[in-house]
Amino acid sequence: MVTFGEKFRALLATGRMANLPTVWSNVLVGFWLASALNSSYLSTLSGINLRLVFLGFILIVASCIYVGGCVLGDARDIHFDKKNRPNRPLPQGILSVSLVSFLAWGLFALASLVTLTYLLPSIYISMGYSLTELFGSIGAKDIKDILQLHELAVFLIMIVCVITYAFIHKKSKPVGMFLMSSCSLLLVIF
Repeated sequence: MVTFGEKFRALLATGRMANLPTVWSNVLVGFWLASALNSSYLSTLSGINLRLVFLGFILIVASCIYVGGCVLGDARDIHFDKKNRPNRPLPQGILSVSLVSFLAWGLFALASLVTLTYLLPSIYISMGYSLTELFGSIGAKDIKDILQLHELAVFLIMIVCVITYAFIHKKSKPVGMFLMSSCSLLLVIF
């Protein structure tokens, strides 16, 4: 019988948690570049440094996308891993493919929810409106006017790159490398 500790360690290994600092470094590069270009952007609201709050949101989103891509890739590679890496958690049966797949899609959904949650208020506040005005009488036209489509586009392209990578990286290494490097660049832009 597999213990909770073994499952937890297997989840950490499958999600490649030790690699998260490299993901965070890409986000930090983009954050520092954006801060250098516009130092007044979202400075403070009631004494809270909003830039750091939004940085936290972006780090959560990037982490969810990365870990989701890792576990989705392992779920997709189960047949390859059974032959070539039988000591991995999925071929050993420590984790199930259905659990790992559910986790991957759940992390992608969480990343999408967090992105929409922080993106809309941050843009609205940066335009000089208060949160009361945001949640008071905002209409569909207002949302269209304040929504930054390029940020949503970068997010969606990043998700597509990660999911595509999970499905094809064993079939085409050059395409896989291109998608992986694209994700690093997209994190900086995002």
